[in-house]
Amino acid sequence: MLPTIFSIALDVPLNRLFDYLSGDFVAQVGNRVVVPFAGRNLIGVIVAIGNQSEFPIEKLKPVRHVFDEVVVDSPSFRLLNFCADYYHYPLGQALIST
Repeated sequence: MLPTIFSIALDVPLNRLFDYLSGDFVAQVGNRVVVPFAGRNLIGVIVAIGNQSEFPIEKLKPVRHVFDEVVVDSPSFRLLNFCADYYHYPLGQALIST
């Protein structure tokens, strides 16, 4: 059985998503999560859920915590994604700023 992988936008000045293993957590797109990143814990937003990553599964770290509520609904996400793309701004910083 393939593990569930969350693609997460983080509040970092990098214009890309980061893949993490779901672990025992069940979540949906728009949930905030806590993940390990560069020796610290960061809050991010799940933007996609799947079973594949461009990185080897054994190198992915698990999510540390999933918050209950969805903070970014689908219409808001589409708008923020458009704005981040149009202004060449990292999606994670746009999502966390809202």
